[in-house]
Amino acid sequence: MSFDNVAWRPMHYSISVEIGSDFADAEPGSPMHWQHNNVGFWSREEARLLRDIAAQFRGHWIEIGSHTGWTAAQIVAAGATVTTIDPMFASPSFFQQFARNMNAEMCAGQVIPWPGQSDWYFEHWVDHRFIGGLIDGDHDHPHPLRDAINCYRQLEQRGVIVLHDFRGPGPWAAGEYLAKQGMQYKIYGSVHMVAVFWRGEFTPPPEIVEGNTNWTMNYGLPEWMK
Repeated sequence: MSFDNVAWRPMHYSISVEIGSDFADAEPGSPMHWQHNNVGFWSREEARLLRDIAAQFRGHWIEIGSHTGWTAAQIVAAGATVTTIDPMFASPSFFQQFARNMNAEMCAGQVIPWPGQSDWYFEHWVDHRFIGGLIDGDHDHPHPLRDAINCYRQLEQRGVIVLHDFRGPGPWAAGEYLAKQGMQYKIYGSVHMVAVFWRGEFTPPPEIVEGNTNWTMNYGLPEWMK
């Protein structure tokens, strides 16, 4: 993997925590320059958390919302493989950056990119189960809920589903659905908020807290968690 076009710095929402963003060399005013200024990676602590989770499951994962491959790289680094879905892969300049970051992993068959919407993928393409699911696509309701339902239906008997940006009605509705299926869960008070839902043998990694994040104070609790 190669993320040599990434800049790490605090972003406007990150409570002084450094966040990486790709396209550091983009021309001002270009769409990729907007991406650089407004769309960030998982923080380094969140990336470590994802690696620790994936290392306990390995197998094949499904990722919804890849951006330019940072989270896919963490899953592969843990010894897993991943099918990663992002409609932005249809943009040549965007996919070029993803391929630049993940070329070796793509060539080795560890990362399988798919350009399109997750609903369409699950309806028309998926024909096997996954041990892990990562949901970090469209966060507006009902998209996270639909992604959670689709991931759960294809989840192996022992499996894990991770939701990023776990704040607000969209991700919370997804979490409520997974909890009602009997999955255990743990919420991590990271800069973006991460929720982990699992069934079967799994030891959740220790809590992480970044900056002055207090997720119950900043975002409240969804009703189903009270």
